[in-house]
Amino acid sequence: MSNIQSIKSVISHDLQLLYGKALTCQETNDDQLALSYYTQALNQIQSIDGTSQDIDQFQYDIFCNICEIYIQGYNMTLANAFIDKALQIAYKLKQQDKIAQFLDRQGKVKRLQGDYDGALVDHNKSFEIKLKIDKSEGLDISNS
Repeated sequence: MSNIQSIKSVISHDLQLLYGKALTCQETNDDQLALSYYTQALNQIQSIDGTSQDIDQFQYDIFCNICEIYIQGYNMTLANAFIDKALQIAYKLKQQDKIAQFLDRQGKVKRLQGDYDGALVDHNKSFEIKLKIDKSEGLDISNS
């Protein structure tokens, strides 16, 4: 779960509340209610005129959390859909650490689906990115 403190100034109070409720529900394993709050937050984001890096980051955090719910519930089709959305934002933001994180997540999903060759490709891509990133960023190479 990501820290929202750095983007609070741009995100409305209502969105922050929805996100907080979703996190609380997710932490207590009330995944359906969490998904409902995340969906409401995403709908509100869609109504915002223009985009910013902060909004993209906020959306990325929501996609991460939704993806985890679907992975834990073994709904790999929906997990992949949110992996794709998160990766699009990570590429847009040019954040290599986030790209690597989601390539690992994508590899995990492929592994759970029995696509071991595909999983290996994704984990190797993630590993290559992590090797190029500054070591002080704290990425876990052992998961790639």
